[in-house]
Amino acid sequence: MGRVASAYHAVDVGLGVPHRGPIHCGVAKAVSFKKRSELIPLTEPEVRRLLIRIVWPRLNQDERILMWSTWRRRHQAIARQCHYKTRKRNAQL
Repeated sequence: MGRVASAYHAVDVGLGVPHRGPIHCGVAKAVSFKKRSELIPLTEPEVRRLLIRIVWPRLNQDERILMWSTWRRRHQAIARQCHYKTRKRNAQL
């Protein structure tokens, strides 16, 4: 336990980067969470995660395999198109 700090003088240090001071995000500390209850829009990765957690367990094994294969082939096709586009752009330079 040579590197573990003692909890004897434990205090809340707040937000900050070690040795660089506090982080100021421009929001007054007096504003309560209830007043700032607006949510940011869902991101694509979050929607994907939610759908996978809700829908994926309800599918049988065969459907899962086929859906994964379709997703993988679509993803590879998009990656191939981007690769070809980049190669074509670089060849024209």
